[in-house]
Amino acid sequence: MNPITVKKIGYTLILTLNLTFLFLIGFSIPFMESNGKYLMGIILIPLLIVIGYIIVDRFHFILRKTDDLNNKSKENKNESYQKTHLKKDKHIQKKIDKLILKLDEKYYIFSIKSITILLIGSPLLFYFFYIFFHTDANNWLEEIATKQTVFILNIIFDIKSQVVFSSEEEIPWMILILQKENIFYITRACTAVHAFSIFGAIIILIPHSQNQATREDIIWRKTKALTFSIIAIYILNILRLILLIYLNYIGIPLEPIHMALNYLSGIVGALIFVILLYKWTPEFYISIYYMYRLIIQKINLKALFKNN
Repeated sequence: MNPITVKKIGYTLILTLNLTFLFLIGFSIPFMESNGKYLMGIILIPLLIVIGYIIVDRFHFILRKTDDLNNKSKENKNESYQKTHLKKDKHIQKKIDKLILKLDEKYYIFSIKSITILLIGSPLLFYFFYIFFHTDANNWLEEIATKQTVFILNIIFDIKSQVVFSSEEEIPWMILILQKENIFYITRACTAVHAFSIFGAIIILIPHSQNQATREDIIWRKTKALTFSIIAIYILNILRLILLIYLNYIGIPLEPIHMALNYLSGIVGALIFVILLYKWTPEFYISIYYMYRLIIQKINLKALFKNN
C-alpha cells in the first residue's frame, strides 16, 4: 500500500477519534450532576478543536513534503536541508556563540531566553494550572473519576459499588460499597490533576530549536507527547483507584494500600513521562544540556582571559 495512503488512513482515524471525543463530551454534559459541568465543556471542547486543527495541519504538511522526498532520500534531504539552513542562520549562530548540538542527524540551536522561560516559567505555569483546577468550579473532575471507577469495578469485580453525590457535603463525590458499607471519598487529589499540571506546564514551555528543519514539526510532537501523557496518567490513576477499592474490599487495610499504590503510580507515571519526552520532545533534555554547555563555555572563556 502507498505510504501516503497509509498516512491518510491513519490521520483520518485519529481525526475521527478526536471528533468522537468531542461529540461524547458535548452529549454527556447535560447528564452530569456537578455544578461545574459546563466548565468541562468550556475547557475540553476548544482543546479538542485545536487538536483537530493540528492533526489536519500535520497531514497537510506531510502532503507538501511528499514532492520533495520523491527525488531524494529522506536522510540526505534532511541532512542537506538542515546544513543549508544552518548556513543561512549566521546571525543566530553568532548570537549563541555558534554552539550547535546534533542528535539523530538533527541540529539543535537554542536561545538562552527560551531555556530560561522553561526553567522559570514551567513552575509558575504548573502553579497556575494547579490553583485553577483546584477551584470548586472544576468538581467535574471528581465526577468523571468516580463514575468511571464505579463502572469498571462493577463490570470486572461485581462488588456492587455505587456512586453517591451530595452537594451539601464538603467532599460531594463518594463511592459506596454496599456489601461492606464502606465509603470512599473522592477528592481533587484523587484525579491526578497535579500530574496533569506538571506535564502540561513542561511540555508547553519546551524550547523550540532555532534550526528550521528541526523545529518544523515541534507542535505536532508536543501535541502527541501531551495527549499520550494525559491519557496514560488518566488510565493509570483510574487503575490505582480500582485496585485501592478492590484490595480493601477483599480485606487488606486501606492505609498501607493507599501509600503503596501512590508510590507505585507515581514512579510508573514519571517513567512514562520521561520516555514520552525522549521519544517526541527530546528538546527538553537537549536544552538543559545546552544550557550546561553554554555555562561551561563561559567559564572556560573567563579562565582563558584571566590566564592571558
